[in-house]
Amino acid sequence: MNKRKKRPNYTREFKDDAVKLVVEHGYTCNEVARRLGIAGSNVTRWVRLYRQDQEDISETGVTRREVDMGIDELLGISDHNDQEAYKDIKPGLARKLRQASQLPPGEIKALSTFIDALIIKQQVNNDSAGAAK
Repeated sequence: MNKRKKRPNYTREFKDDAVKLVVEHGYTCNEVARRLGIAGSNVTRWVRLYRQDQEDISETGVTRREVDMGIDELLGISDHNDQEAYKDIKPGLARKLRQASQLPPGEIKALSTFIDALIIKQQVNNDSAGAAK
């Protein structure tokens, strides 16, 4: 029987520490990866995402991760990496929302504001429904 290896799931703290070694201490991505015993592509990706987030913050005040978290909250998904949670959503909707987080930085702010408004509306509706019971 051919068993697939389970892909490691690294914590946010672990990723942040690896990025900090590259960004603040000047190590290379491959050097950090080798010391931590992980693939260099992981550290390279984490550093790239960190730098994109820093660029987004300086331009819009909002990171792509915050937009993704807003989308997940709107859809009622608690774990951003849980692909099973997306199966119950209307086909194509989750994919389109995920693509929205790849917008240029100037448009991310508008999307973030829109998502915040939808979340507030959803909370008001939930509060109204709870009060009616």
